[in-house]
Amino acid sequence: MRMVTKESQGQEMCRDVLMRENCEEWPCNNLCTQKWNGSGMCFQNEQIKSCLCTFPCKI
Repeated sequence: MRMVTKESQGQEMCRDVLMRENCEEWPCNNLCTQKWNGSGMCFQNEQIKSCLCTFPCKI
């Protein structure tokens, strides 16, 4: 799943869910940096914690 949002400065930011369960902050952020050159954080997704990456969109 990849989503696009517009930031206030005009740069579009994309989001991608990488790990769908058992998210831990450090591996999540590291994976997002490696895959998208972005940042990651865990969020509660119903009964599990998923990894959400945020990164600048490439147009």
